Amino acid sequence: MEPTVSIQSDNKTRSQNFHFLRELDPSLFKCASQAERLIYIDPHASIMKIRLLGEMLAQQIAARINVTREEGDTSVDTLRKLKYAGALPPQADQIFHTIRKAGNKAAHELSGTDEHALQLLKMARQIAVWFYAAFAGDTSLALGDFQIPMTSPVFLCQVKC
Repeated sequence: MEPTVSIQSDNKTRSQNFHFLRELDPSLFKCASQAERLIYIDPHASIMKIRLLGEMLAQQIAARINVTREEGDTSVDTLRKLKYAGALPPQADQIFHTIRKAGNKAAHELSGTDEHALQLLKMARQIAVWFYAAFAGDTSLALGDFQIPMTSPVFLCQVKC
């Protein structure tokens, strides 16, 4: 019998690295926390969630600064518009594209390791922290450093045993 993995997304969901997104936008928080929890269980799925988080953040930025997105705009289109509008610092633009390309590769090649997913999660957190600082208006929150996600041995046993 195959084990069932349940990814909770209710108010009990915790995240070591993206907790600050919960109040700002619950859908961003849900996507980020799922990516964080999936790293050691399904790195491929984690990378796909990280890519989705990047797309969602780019769309949020566009909406918040009134950059018009047309129906059918791709992620590349949105990122180009944000860059043209001067909304993305060069490092943020580079990270968005790195995440986008890794997500594309994972989607088309069904590839991904936990090490690669962890590297991308760190990048996604950098973007999320920048997004929060730029758009939340709360600079008093100390977000701390990136924490390597921990998965409880009990949870791993429930999934793998």
